[in-house]
Amino acid sequence: MGTQLDGTIGHVVDTPPMTPQWQTHPAKRQAVLEAAGFQLSRMTDRFDWHAPPDRAQTALGHSKNSEHEIVYRTMPEVGEAAFVDAIERVSRFTFDQYIVQERQAKGAAAQAEEMFRDLQRMAHQPKWWQLAYTRDAKLIGLLMPTVSPTYATIGYIGVLPEQRGNGYIHPLLRRATELLLAAGQTYIRADTDQQNKPMAHAFLRAGYRPFASRLEYSLVRSP
Repeated sequence: MGTQLDGTIGHVVDTPPMTPQWQTHPAKRQAVLEAAGFQLSRMTDRFDWHAPPDRAQTALGHSKNSEHEIVYRTMPEVGEAAFVDAIERVSRFTFDQYIVQERQAKGAAAQAEEMFRDLQRMAHQPKWWQLAYTRDAKLIGLLMPTVSPTYATIGYIGVLPEQRGNGYIHPLLRRATELLLAAGQTYIRADTDQQNKPMAHAFLRAGYRPFASRLEYSLVRSP
């Protein structure tokens, strides 16, 4: 259980139970949380990826779009404002229910700024965070891999709504994974909203393994 900066208390229930909580009896835990006023805010599927033994290649699936068709620019090159704008644009028409709720409650610009700052608090190298463009300089999407105290994570990754359907998520996911691999990270986790079927498909195609489902609960504390 944790408390966010806005005073919201959060709690997660993983199936199967994850260390260190060992959250057995998930149905009973859900009943207790709901009786205490917690609301279910998000349901996610959890994926992980292990580096191959020789670490020579990431063994990720290929996209119909060639890697050389995408131009990547790092955060030091484009600046923070460009990333906040990209988050706002990628998050439009998102399948992630938590982001939808945050956009409705705080506004799209504020939600994007807050997400950027939250990710910025996690360990990362500025050059890991990259915007992807077409050869004619049209924004495709972004990738923001990070490292938590216990494992690496994809952080945030996405393709603009108008660029979806072209298979771009696959090379972006490959690049995010390879950036973490090059930094010495051999175990990576990622969560995606259960409604985000395209992202789940991308993880599976890339060799990520589903290992758990997660229910995220929240309780807004009274002032």
